[in-house]
Amino acid sequence: MPFSARYILGILLALQLVAIVANAATTGIDRFRADESFHDRPAHLLAITHLAAIGCLALAVAWRRRPHVGFWILVGAGCWYLWFDATFALGEAIETAIEHALQLGESGWSRRLDDFFLAAFALAGLAALFVHRQELARFHGVGRLYLAGLVLLFGMVALDIAGAQIETVIPRFGKTASTGLPFAVLEFMEDAMMLTGLTLWLVATADCLHQERRVRDRE
Repeated sequence: MPFSARYILGILLALQLVAIVANAATTGIDRFRADESFHDRPAHLLAITHLAAIGCLALAVAWRRRPHVGFWILVGAGCWYLWFDATFALGEAIETAIEHALQLGESGWSRRLDDFFLAAFALAGLAALFVHRQELARFHGVGRLYLAGLVLLFGMVALDIAGAQIETVIPRFGKTASTGLPFAVLEFMEDAMMLTGLTLWLVATADCLHQERRVRDRE
């Protein structure tokens, strides 16, 4: 990864860490809840900003890589879909519809159906990286960044599912056990993994556009 990309990555990660810690400090540990909506957290705004930026950059790379646009269209379309999902809560709406249709009621598992979708999305991303590995080999070092971002996405999903299980097990030990420190730690780790993964994708896609511009300028 070029020095400039590493510099930008470091700045973005530092800003995100400050935002997450500031949220924890101002909210207070005792106010963290297992059922807190992602849309109520500062990480939500950072996430949709990253997704929109990645989507635009991927489409810009696709424009310059014509006719080799397959991977970049997938990245752009995928990020814009996730943007719509995060902005308009499509996942939560689907969860509610499934709960009513199957009469599941609200439970830790049913409220994490969107996590299973994200896991499937990440698996599709891994498949895309493999299928388009020759395209990615054209750009120095970016394949590892995309892969690391997907691994962090898997980690975020695993933590969210773990939170669903804690939610169903811990409350039996006390009325307030489903709030506080366990969920504060999980939320911090989830947000950190998600934002770090998105930052890796953002830097990778921006670096691809930069490398492609340099190649075209030399031609």
